[in-house]
Amino acid sequence: MITPTPRPTSKYIPIIKWQMWEQRALKHLAIDITPNVLPCIEARFADQQAQLAEKLASTWTQPIIVDFANPNGYLSGSRQSALNNFLIEAKTKGISVIPALNPEDASAIASAGLLGQMAACGEVALRIRLGQYNIPQQTIDACKVAGSELSSQKAKVRLLIDFQETPSSWTPAELQSLAASVKQLCALPFTEIHFASGAFPASLESVKAGMQFIRQDWKLWCDLQGSLTGHSIGYSDYGVLSPSWSETTLIRRSNSTHLKYTSNDHWLVLRTGGKTRAELIALSTLLIHNHSHLFKGASYSYGDKIIADRVNPAVSLKNKCCGNCNITDAWNHHITFVVKEHY
Repeated sequence: MITPTPRPTSKYIPIIKWQMWEQRALKHLAIDITPNVLPCIEARFADQQAQLAEKLASTWTQPIIVDFANPNGYLSGSRQSALNNFLIEAKTKGISVIPALNPEDASAIASAGLLGQMAACGEVALRIRLGQYNIPQQTIDACKVAGSELSSQKAKVRLLIDFQETPSSWTPAELQSLAASVKQLCALPFTEIHFASGAFPASLESVKAGMQFIRQDWKLWCDLQGSLTGHSIGYSDYGVLSPSWSETTLIRRSNSTHLKYTSNDHWLVLRTGGKTRAELIALSTLLIHNHSHLFKGASYSYGDKIIADRVNPAVSLKNKCCGNCNITDAWNHHITFVVKEHY
């Protein structure tokens, strides 16, 4: 008997950077997709608060999680100040923000008054970052304390369990250890619990022309959900982005041209050595003609239409979205695919 693939029952949380091409991917999601998406924006610069508040109002009208933590998952002094300023601006602009908080930061920011400001948003997302299958008791206790304090201030509390980099494989014993820890957290009064990990590679240097990468993040979620009898967790991932980043490398963009295309169990990555409009058009042509069994068609998503327009001779060259637009089409297609095919 084949075990059916689990289906998430709560909104999909894509963990995404806040740069122009990612913003465009969110802004152009179809109206039947956006109600099923709750983005988690990582503010990778400590001083992004002004741009975030300014762009959010015109980019995304639904609730959104915003995380100002540093790469290690903590709110350093400058990031606390940035979050404070952002929440003030967001309230002024009427943006529905769900601030993210590492529960181990709760006591420190409470003394600074920031915890109360976060609670005043009406909902807070506790985010724990893991690097192991067994969630430490210290982390579970921190979730209890932070959740209780926020609830006492009339805030709803959700939990995002972030495994960060998805392992290449796992044993039944490792899966059961993870499931046992998650069950402990499911017993706490969170409104929703999501499980995230990221399997997209940090570097595409190994791709010479074309390569497939297995979507281990989706597979891990499916295996974990299948082990959580009686409990339901939401799905979250890093999409076409590696979970690894630092404040010194985050602004780098690839000096090559590539297409990232999500399918049911893998990503197809096509790559050339240069970064010209002609090369991106050539890769789009290769995707549509040589991988037609994967390509969903121009009507599937805004991202798919961008790819199709590059190949369509009826679309003028000036109207073919090239340059870093491949970031937009990859993200827009990925989010659309997850909602349409996994929900």
